Amino acid sequence: MPTRPSVLLKFFLSLVCVTGSSFGMSLLQGQRVLITGAGRGIGRAIAHICHAEGACVALTARTEAQLHETASSLQRVSMHVADVTDTAQVEDMVRQVVAKWGGIDILINNAGGSQAGKAPLQELDSDDLVQVLNLNVVAVHRVTKAVLQQAQPTRIINISSKAGKVGLPNFSFYVASKHALEGLTASWAEELKDVAIVNSISPGMVDTVSFPKPPGRPGVRSAESIKDGLMLLLKTNVTGHYLHVDELDEVRRRGFDDRVALKAINEPDFVTQLSS
Repeated sequence: MPTRPSVLLKFFLSLVCVTGSSFGMSLLQGQRVLITGAGRGIGRAIAHICHAEGACVALTARTEAQLHETASSLQRVSMHVADVTDTAQVEDMVRQVVAKWGGIDILINNAGGSQAGKAPLQELDSDDLVQVLNLNVVAVHRVTKAVLQQAQPTRIINISSKAGKVGLPNFSFYVASKHALEGLTASWAEELKDVAIVNSISPGMVDTVSFPKPPGRPGVRSAESIKDGLMLLLKTNVTGHYLHVDELDEVRRRGFDDRVALKAINEPDFVTQLSS
């Protein structure tokens, strides 16, 4: 009998998510969040951040064991094994999520990678480009389209990279894919402006499988460091913006509030001017 209260609480909170209700207890109370690439790294951190804010989280990734690791300490959670590069799997996954929770309020497109395009341009071929674009761009469209067809999300967040704004040697295909993702974000923000808020966020240099932390290198963040920027995008009404967590740190250090910070960091050379 000592487990009964937690079971009842779990049932109640799940019911809140199924009905889409919110009692204002925390930022995401009653919200249903779908997170791709949730098996490890940044996706896992996002899942825990959203759950801590009261959300019911639907996790998807290719590896079931990794999903179980992410979900092991969560209560309001469902797991869905799917490859985001496969249309049939994506559509089936979204159907499962909607059947489980009754809808999807927030979509966080986190799945992505860089390994296929990690080489000097002379060593790359068109197959590498197709692979990188399929994972980092086409898959984002694939998931977003399926969610829009089966649910009514009011917020879409694309996990981007500083590579979406600059060039990086030996990562040209990855950089091209992230520039394309920024184009999708800006275009969708206009296209969906009457129904959803669409933004992107770059978590900075994070210690992940794609970009492991070099020994002794400063300035490399943990996956959890995305929290402040993610929370800002989860509550803002501004759409079509790119947020870099390093720039957010700088403008906050200068005393700007979140509303001003989100607008200011999208002004050309704003952070450079602050630092001068």
